[in-house]
Amino acid sequence: MNKIIGRIRFRLLQRRLLNCPKEKLPLLLKKLFHARTGKMPTDDFTDFNDKIVWAMMFDATALKAKCADKYRAREYVAEKIGNEYLPELHGVWDSPDEIDIAGLPEKFIFQFNTGTGKQKIVPDKSVLDMGALRDEMRKWFTRHYWTRTCELQYRVPYKVIARELLDIRLDREFRLYCFDGKVEFIMHRSYEKGKKHIGLRYYSRDWSGPGFTMAGGGGGRILYPLSG
Repeated sequence: MNKIIGRIRFRLLQRRLLNCPKEKLPLLLKKLFHARTGKMPTDDFTDFNDKIVWAMMFDATALKAKCADKYRAREYVAEKIGNEYLPELHGVWDSPDEIDIAGLPEKFIFQFNTGTGKQKIVPDKSVLDMGALRDEMRKWFTRHYWTRTCELQYRVPYKVIARELLDIRLDREFRLYCFDGKVEFIMHRSYEKGKKHIGLRYYSRDWSGPGFTMAGGGGGRILYPLSG
């Protein structure tokens, strides 16, 4: 029952984020953290999840804000390893109404600069319904991803970018989670072609069990053998 009350309270508080005055934001975040975890952000944490939630809410550094912005993250990559590792940038706009489709190549990808799932792969510009896509993009600008996750680093000026469409394998993905510069565990996500199902599993650095389970006890499954 306490968890249900906490979730309800979290959702109610969450609605205040968008219009919260800057001076009241720290107090609102403390209330949100308590509603989500049952603890105060000044407590000693023994639960890794609580540490992650704390970092999401209270550790929005300038570097995190830069890297959470798909446009400005390019600056960071260029500074660290060079422009040659970046896909070509075809354009960046503050509004979908500013996009000049005629100036873009035959194939590319549109991306919203923050959040997830907001992109449009364009393999053939000649069959693109740009009017319908502009309508969809306008919705991107009205949905404030950072208020849903309470991650202030995602509160960035919104933009649409068009970049080079890379020819890469899209049926599996690996993410390496590092602590103090050392890989501690690995996420493997697999995409079954032609279907929406996604397999997900975590491993330790030696590909054995990671020592934790996903929230809800789900372990996911792998659709492709790692040696394949």
